[in-house]
Amino acid sequence: MGTLAKLISGVGTVYTAPFGEAAIEKDDLTPPVVVVTPVGNWVATGFTRDGLTIGYEPQVEDVIVDQHDGPVNWDKVGESAKIGFMIAENDVDALVLAINAAASSTVAAGADQTGQSIVKVGDTAITPIALTVVGKSPTTGADRIIEFWRVLQVGNPELKLMKTQQGIQVEFAVGCDVTQTAGERLFRITDITAPATT
Repeated sequence: MGTLAKLISGVGTVYTAPFGEAAIEKDDLTPPVVVVTPVGNWVATGFTRDGLTIGYEPQVEDVIVDQHDGPVNWDKVGESAKIGFMIAENDVDALVLAINAAASSTVAAGADQTGQSIVKVGDTAITPIALTVVGKSPTTGADRIIEFWRVLQVGNPELKLMKTQQGIQVEFAVGCDVTQTAGERLFRITDITAPATT
């Protein structure tokens, strides 16, 4: 599997939305986009630590002809990708991001009732989401937006409830979104190098 590591420099902001949410309108953004909150159903879920890693693996089959011993070409028959990063927070939103079968709810404080923020796990359907990470390019310093149209949490996060816990490692399988343009149906990386001129 090919691996692209450290795709952002420093802290990146993680945004999540329901699968199918429209992509961020980049033409309306003015650098630095790191501080911009996207419109629509995008939610700022947290911040990354130690960059972001994408693993991409094409599946190919050899094209063999009778006249030659080795392959004369290759046909791509599939592809897959995974992403991973450490989310810096240990709050409810980070836990729900790290555990696909999790849901959150709140209880307001009242008479004889404590205020509560609750994470519930177990016996729930898994749900793909859209995920976008906004940060800086480690090579050019340009604002970088990495968009994943359809992801599913697949890692095995270990939640250590201790004072020294530094975040939660998350891992996602990247799915194909057939509504996107051919050639970018898994993910897209965009560097914003200058604002629009009009």
